[in-house]
Amino acid sequence: AMENKTIYIYALCEPNDLEKVRYIGKTVDAEDRFVHHLSVAKSDKVNYPVYLWMRGLIGEGELPILKIIEEVDGGNASRKGGGVGENTQK
Repeated sequence: AMENKTIYIYALCEPNDLEKVRYIGKTVDAEDRFVHHLSVAKSDKVNYPVYLWMRGLIGEGELPILKIIEEVDGGNASRKGGGVGENTQK
């Protein structure tokens, strides 16, 4: 069950500046989620700011950095992931 799995709160950051967070999310499998984000960014189908930003990075031969901010046990992760707002455009 989900309940006892560790949930990772993660940030997608600028590759050259880990303090520049572009997106916050949560997942039980950070590697899998990262690969998923990359495949959506490459597919051109979804135009959320986070994917426009990632597409720009990929075009420059860069990738975002996924940084684990917090680990919580499955019972406590009611916070939803979502964009962090203003600075999503480069």
